Amino acid sequence: DLDAAEFAAQNGFLKPVPGQTREDSLALLQQSVAKLKDANERVATAAQGKGGKVGDAAKHSASAVANVCNSTKTVASTTQDKPTQKRVLGQAKTLNKGNTDFIMAARALAANKQDPNLLRSLRDALGNVNNSLDSLLAAAQGLDSREVDEAIASIVREVGKLQLVGSPSGGGAKFKQATGALNGCTKALNAAVSSLIATAKNNPKQLGAAAKMVASTVVNLITAGNAAAASAPDKETAQQILGAVRDLADQTVKTINSAKLAAATPDDRNAINELISAAKGLADKIQNMIGSTSGSQFPEVETAAQKILDMIDNVGSGPPMNRQAIMEECERSAQALANASTKLVGAARAGSAKLGQHASECSQSVESILVAATAASNPAPTGSASARPKQAVKGPSPSASKIVAQADTIIDGAQDHQKVVVAAKQIAVSASDLIGTAKKSAQGMVADKPKQQSLLKAAHGLATATSKLAKAAQSVKSPQEAQQLIASARDLKQRTQELDAVMGSIVDTNPSGDSDSLDPIVAKRLQAASRTVAMSTAQLIRSSAAVATNSADKGASDQLSGSSKALSDAIQELLGVCQSLNPSKEEMNNAADTIQNAVSELDAALLKASIGGLRPNAPIGKTHQECQEDLVNICRDLASGITGLVEGTRRGPVELASAAQDVKKSIPALVLCTLNAASTTSDQSMQKDLLTLSKELADSMLNLVFACRDVNP
Repeated sequence: DLDAAEFAAQNGFLKPVPGQTREDSLALLQQSVAKLKDANERVATAAQGKGGKVGDAAKHSASAVANVCNSTKTVASTTQDKPTQKRVLGQAKTLNKGNTDFIMAARALAANKQDPNLLRSLRDALGNVNNSLDSLLAAAQGLDSREVDEAIASIVREVGKLQLVGSPSGGGAKFKQATGALNGCTKALNAAVSSLIATAKNNPKQLGAAAKMVASTVVNLITAGNAAAASAPDKETAQQILGAVRDLADQTVKTINSAKLAAATPDDRNAINELISAAKGLADKIQNMIGSTSGSQFPEVETAAQKILDMIDNVGSGPPMNRQAIMEECERSAQALANASTKLVGAARAGSAKLGQHASECSQSVESILVAATAASNPAPTGSASARPKQAVKGPSPSASKIVAQADTIIDGAQDHQKVVVAAKQIAVSASDLIGTAKKSAQGMVADKPKQQSLLKAAHGLATATSKLAKAAQSVKSPQEAQQLIASARDLKQRTQELDAVMGSIVDTNPSGDSDSLDPIVAKRLQAASRTVAMSTAQLIRSSAAVATNSADKGASDQLSGSSKALSDAIQELLGVCQSLNPSKEEMNNAADTIQNAVSELDAALLKASIGGLRPNAPIGKTHQECQEDLVNICRDLASGITGLVEGTRRGPVELASAAQDVKKSIPALVLCTLNAASTTSDQSMQKDLLTLSKELADSMLNLVFACRDVNP
């Protein structure tokens, strides 16, 4: 049945039953998943002889699986995105097989309840089913959980490496060092899991990266656990350590699954809170067992690592910083961290006494990065005398004032075609700026959904009104058309005032009109990148201590190399995010988007021209020669824009941003003038030439914008 649904989805004829909605189907799927989990718990209880019959419980489980599969098909049929359909149905097939394996494991245990291996097989099978269910819910919500599932698989593989080779070495100083390292890895895992939970709540799309960080921390935990067991005073203690580490790793897998479920179902917080508590309890057991025997010969190194972990969630606030200062501080501190970490690795391999000093330098650099990233969520305006940005209510925007003024011009002179065309063009530019500002404001209002929806609705209304006015302004030959134009202009005024009123109610943290305000998405990316740098640095510091303690340990040496590469990658990611703080970067990207849209529009027009379907686009009465003259003037403007871009790369970010804005305004005019010129000639060859040359010009401008952006003045 699922195969048939998958085939239907691939060929585009998987359709919903009339009356079904995506919201209802998701609710039904969540309910079916909850019932299957409950049924499987009863199967596990019956298989262990703790109540109920295995056969009856298995029948309920099979029925619940069928309901989940039917609900999955409903979700897939009400989903328009084919990749999502494929992931949902694929997860359902995985679930079907996993549940069958689980029931077989339950039957095997029921026949021999005293076999500990069968009990563990049952628990593993149940864990796999629950993992598949969580992945199914995530896929149904449009989240790609492949990275999370890979992290879980990585942890499961590493747990298989937990073993005691030979006999323990008998304790002593080496055991103290090993247990100290294990204690530190446990703390690092707690910090990584905390970051995972925060990501599941606040930024679900980045859950895969957070899960991979947890998995890499578990790798260190397994290595430290094996080392502690190998140096334990006796075999019993060694087995206790290995068992505790295994339990903690298993609980970590459950926590990741719970985080995945929370990301897919944001309203359910109970499961994830319980698993956080359970994970912390297991960590406390390990610390209580071995913490008192920790005897690292590099205490200052452990202090530096622990300081970093403590700062991740409790970093203090420094002085207010504008976007330029944040970018410079992050880049300076990242460079300092790279230098200090290189010295740290060298000191570890050489057994240098300066290991603690270099670890402290790494800690200081990380603190500077975290403080700057925290400042990014509330940057100070340039030249602000106050340590805290003042808040003010926005007044009427310049773009809105321009739109209203030009709309009045059209209302007062609807019969003057030249004035109408000029005013309509200026309205289009101002409306584009105002709508773009509104959309950026909406991105930072995730926590206030009603206001965000109101803002987006008002922006959409203005876009529609602008489009209607542009169409009405193309031809005004009769009194009826003039009245239509006036009505469109009045509607545009009303829509503009509505949007301006909604935006005016938004509190602005930068009332001076300064351009230092940060995109909330960029601020979140910077904070996430800084946390990754901090976690990677803490791991590198502890790996360095392990190598300095026992330079002959190949596993510790390999771990140090891996930690060093992880930190290097994290620093590169941080520097990449820092580039988004460059004031010219955003404008260059906006200009590139505008050019790409222009290229697409010219492509479509070229296709129409090739089949003789290019419709008249120029205003009534405008000749081909006049359209060509307009096109020449626009090309001159673009030539000035090219000079401005090149000069901007030499002068600085502000000048480059200004040049990008000029190019962004000229490109739509290039498209309009090209379409006007092409549509006023009946020569199909000339039409193609005009459109092709304009497209090539736009492509070249796009390459120039990318090149100037990458210069990064």
